[in-house]
Amino acid sequence: MTKLDQRITETYLKALDSKHLLYFESKEISFQIRLCPALASKPDIKLNEHKKLAATDPTAKKVVVVNPFKPYDPKLYVEDLGDSHILLLNKFCVVPNHTLIVTKQFREQGERLSIEDFNAVVSAVSRQSCPLIAFYNSGPESGASQPHKHLQLLPFDNSWKDNNSLGENGRVGQEHKEEEKEGHDSGVFTSIDNRVEKEEGEDETKSPQPQPLVSDADAARPPIIECFLASNPQPDKVTSSSLLPFLHYGVKFDPQVVKSWGNLSQTSNDTAGGSDNNSVGFESLSKYLVDVYERILELVDHDLQNIVKDNSNGGNNASSAVDLETDADNAPSDKVDRFSYNFIMTRECMFVVPRKHNAWNNVGMNSLGAAGLMICKNNQNLEEIRVAGPLTILKSIGFPKF
Repeated sequence: MTKLDQRITETYLKALDSKHLLYFESKEISFQIRLCPALASKPDIKLNEHKKLAATDPTAKKVVVVNPFKPYDPKLYVEDLGDSHILLLNKFCVVPNHTLIVTKQFREQGERLSIEDFNAVVSAVSRQSCPLIAFYNSGPESGASQPHKHLQLLPFDNSWKDNNSLGENGRVGQEHKEEEKEGHDSGVFTSIDNRVEKEEGEDETKSPQPQPLVSDADAARPPIIECFLASNPQPDKVTSSSLLPFLHYGVKFDPQVVKSWGNLSQTSNDTAGGSDNNSVGFESLSKYLVDVYERILELVDHDLQNIVKDNSNGGNNASSAVDLETDADNAPSDKVDRFSYNFIMTRECMFVVPRKHNAWNNVGMNSLGAAGLMICKNNQNLEEIRVAGPLTILKSIGFPKF
């Protein structure tokens, strides 16, 4: 356990005990669906609906959204990440030690990630020992619930599979085993065939096995990321997986980059924001990540504009719901993209899913849903997701492949 691991865990336990943080226990029902009824108490802020209403009805009552990050709850504070960001615990967490990387000054959720954002991510990720998912909900259809710019870091290890790392009421480090109930699948991340739609009559005992993946700290992966990597993409090339039927863009990192996460962790003096002696390493990795990110978004923008053109010419490649906000009066600032997307990153790869709807059947979906980790608030939504199938849902909230 690193010093930052310990700092996050200690802050988490104190906030949990003082009730400044709410842990919502959830049970895995299928390979990627978690039932979490307590999340119904989380404020439901539909930023996209407020924006659309204001645009169409100037007389509509203005909705005041309270910014939970200015000021932030000091009980949730972990540390500063350089001059521009802070690391906070997520008040509404479904796994322990779920943290937020928040800009100190207000920036709009939907602005492109900057070199400062990636510096903060590299600093926080490189000084933690567990596998992590970094994600960012960008734009009104991405599932974002707060207008203040923030990324999220979610620990992702075998606790998602067997809950052995979770203690009673969300405490960490205590043995805790859920009694398996009928319909629960404890082997949720064992093979890719659990996450790919099968043809009718296909023999489930003869499932295709995933190809060997890059071995590093992220041995546990979100289902969609594992599908992407199983297609054996060429490093540093923007590509997609034939296993996934929705529009997506991924880059498998160069092996030297994957190795650099470990090198940074070993050489860092664990000061907040990273070591001065290691600043070149942090800066080099951040610049690499920014380059990959910009290459992905350039291709996303190009493809979505083609979809709009195809739509206007009577094509059927995408729903008319796609809106690149080309209207001059409503155009976003230079730093805000015209499209919504989910950004997902592990130590192995970067993955972007363009979005046209922020929810499916009133079930909100953010970047975790795009990664194949769906959380629902009630049994009705749970059953609807199971019947429809996760890949069908992701195709609905995103864009079907060309």
